[in-house]
Amino acid sequence: MEKPRFKVIIIGGSIAGLTLAHCLELANVDFIVLEKHHDLLATIGGSVGLMPNGYRILDQLGIYHQLQGVACPIRLSALGAHSTAIDRNSDGVSVFTDSRTRFNGDLVVGADGVHSVTRSQMWHVANSVDAGLVTEKEMHVLRAEYVCLFGISRPVDGINPGDQIISCYDNKSILVFPSKDASIGWALIKKLDRGYILPDSALLSNAEVQTMGQAAADLTIYRDVRFRDLWIRTPRYSTTLLQEGLLDTWHYGRIVCVGDSVSKMTPNIAQGANTAIEGAAALANIVRKISRMPEISEDHMNNLLQGYAQNQRKRLRVLHAISRSATRTHTRRNWMTKFIGRYVYPYTPNAASRTFGKIIVEAPFLDYVPLQALCRDGWETPSESPGITQITIICVVLIIIVAYAVSFSLRARSSGI
Repeated sequence: MEKPRFKVIIIGGSIAGLTLAHCLELANVDFIVLEKHHDLLATIGGSVGLMPNGYRILDQLGIYHQLQGVACPIRLSALGAHSTAIDRNSDGVSVFTDSRTRFNGDLVVGADGVHSVTRSQMWHVANSVDAGLVTEKEMHVLRAEYVCLFGISRPVDGINPGDQIISCYDNKSILVFPSKDASIGWALIKKLDRGYILPDSALLSNAEVQTMGQAAADLTIYRDVRFRDLWIRTPRYSTTLLQEGLLDTWHYGRIVCVGDSVSKMTPNIAQGANTAIEGAAALANIVRKISRMPEISEDHMNNLLQGYAQNQRKRLRVLHAISRSATRTHTRRNWMTKFIGRYVYPYTPNAASRTFGKIIVEAPFLDYVPLQALCRDGWETPSESPGITQITIICVVLIIIVAYAVSFSLRARSSGI
């Protein structure tokens, strides 16, 4: 009797979910994607910035050069299927939707974003079997301190394809990234008056969105370009809270999560989508190994999935720290971030680029698909990457020491010491 094909149920047609689907297609692993929205390609006015760790994998998938063209066809089923429950059974795992449709498979992958239903179901299953495994603290890790107004503007004189602009102001910043056709993706990031811990959230009214955009109208983007020049040329825009957080529990039993459902960053270093893509590739490598087992051992499967989670968390801790620092520096959160933005970053550009470059180089990719020339030639291995010079480190340390000394002096003077 022929062994049934290993089947993966992907919940969420997100960047992570669709990347994983393409990866599994090349691995000859059966899958189905469940997406609650009826129109998967509906735009909400946003854009995605690709970094080397993301486009290397898209190049392996053969779709990097098609990004400006028509979307690749993919086996996608059940649009409008809102997953509501996950049940472990003797044959594997089942997913139920709000229409009472049942989908059976061997593994469920939650790629359903920061408000993940899969993550909540995984927590419920884990704590029902092993009480307290997922703590209340972990359930409230995702916290939003910033809100983002974003859109895509028609071309503006003075901003050209290839430019990347970050304008920094007290408690707000503006990210600008033009595309090849000169349309301009932008994001206005503003610090909130208070933090929101998921599931607590806040929706801006249309009047509040208009106020936020108009209040930034006079802010300089670059030379003579002001934010109003983008604002009046943007036909459609959206807002979202920018949750931040890295969860500890990515996997339990036959449920595993990927992308924003377990790792959420602000867009300041453009790593949210890119780490979701690399996470999908890393998970696909593991799923391919599991699917090729003559007999699937639960313990072996758990060990492999746990290894995926541990390896990705280890990588992402550093990126999360960099993202948090960049967000608060760009919004000039306090005197220290203002000082670093004004006096440290401009004079140590190589230190930041080398550190970030080393992290990018170590990113996972598909281990069963050859690297194409675009992403094979010119990449350095971590051992080949040049390190940060001692002089750079000494300069940064001295600058920080001076900054603390000045701060202490000012506090002492204000206290009359």
